[in-house]
Amino acid sequence: MHYSLLLILILPVIVNTQCELGSVYNSDKNVCFTFYNASVDFQTAESICTVSSGHLASVHNIIDNNYLAKQAQQYISPNGMIWLGAKSNSQNVTDWNWSDGTPFDWQYWQSGEPSSLETTACMQFSAATSKWRTASCINYAPFICEYPPGEVAVTCPPSIIKSCPSEYYYLEETQKCYKVVIDRGNYDNARSGCLNDGAELVSIHSYTENSFIHDISQTGHDVWYDINEDQTNDIYIGLIYNGYWRWTDGTSFDYSSWASGEPNNMNREFWTTYMPDAHTDNLRPNYNPNGLQWNNVINEQQRGYICQRSMVS
Repeated sequence: MHYSLLLILILPVIVNTQCELGSVYNSDKNVCFTFYNASVDFQTAESICTVSSGHLASVHNIIDNNYLAKQAQQYISPNGMIWLGAKSNSQNVTDWNWSDGTPFDWQYWQSGEPSSLETTACMQFSAATSKWRTASCINYAPFICEYPPGEVAVTCPPSIIKSCPSEYYYLEETQKCYKVVIDRGNYDNARSGCLNDGAELVSIHSYTENSFIHDISQTGHDVWYDINEDQTNDIYIGLIYNGYWRWTDGTSFDYSSWASGEPNNMNREFWTTYMPDAHTDNLRPNYNPNGLQWNNVINEQQRGYICQRSMVS
């Protein structure tokens, strides 16, 4: 098992001696990229990049964007969210800047983005789709550094900061690790999947944690039930009802984020899904406007589930 223990991640391929050990050389741009699997907040990621006289990666065309997504799939995660070097200090959703000072002259946002967080916002992109999205700068994610070859600073590796298993995301507030698993199945499949991974279905106890779950699990598309009720973006969490609501990990039920009108059908809908993609319709205009709400459901197939576990040593 591979663990995200170090900020310096030694990669299996070294293609240019002018780049740091473990970095990838891009001859088209004449730059080096380092792909960090450890999850940190945006400012920490940018600070680590400056150690190599670089910055978080900036992107200015579809070729470079697809290149980074392909490399990230190999070196970080096939479907993870990853920091790029764009940041907005304004509620104006069009006001973005790259940390390396290059022009913000091209963009590749997923549907519904960019969005305003009413605070400082930073950018992540999906390794799976290469699309960009807005994220809170205090969230944790892997990241990509970009720096010029031949200007490598000789430094000691940063110290160990957090340790989550591969493909898990770390949240500072809870000091726990979270993994989104995309695998269609019912609740029983979901819980077994987490337990077999040494984890448990996620429990949620604050708005910050709930927002974090949203950030790592949303798709950016409003996929609602089709005529056969067989298509949804929902994912299982560990909240179940057996006369009262309880989390499967035994923690207190001290926070909730039900969609408008939920929970309902309490005689048969005993399980809970998180709805990470906003959905409204004419009948329920305020049902799930921000993609932060929960829904109680029967034990049926969903898009996937979220596991939670403690850090590893």
